[in-house]
Amino acid sequence: MGLNMFRLKELREKNNIKQIDIAKVLGVTSQAYGNYEAGRRELSPIQLIKIAEFYETSIDYLLGITNDPRRKPAEIAHQRHSDWTGY
Repeated sequence: MGLNMFRLKELREKNNIKQIDIAKVLGVTSQAYGNYEAGRRELSPIQLIKIAEFYETSIDYLLGITNDPRRKPAEIAHQRHSDWTGY
């Protein structure tokens, strides 16, 4: 999936959240969530959506596609359109 594991830990620590708390959001154990952060397990698409919604960030940010955590898909689409068309 290409998830940037560093971003999971960074977001959690930046928001002063314990692994057990985000694990509850995902419906997994804290050990399972720790495995996600360590890169030993992959998140399902549904879990990825839940994390993005929980942190109010984009999936693109979690996946390392963008470095802007607050960027919205519509803004990205508009920028790509502008890059291609000049408008």
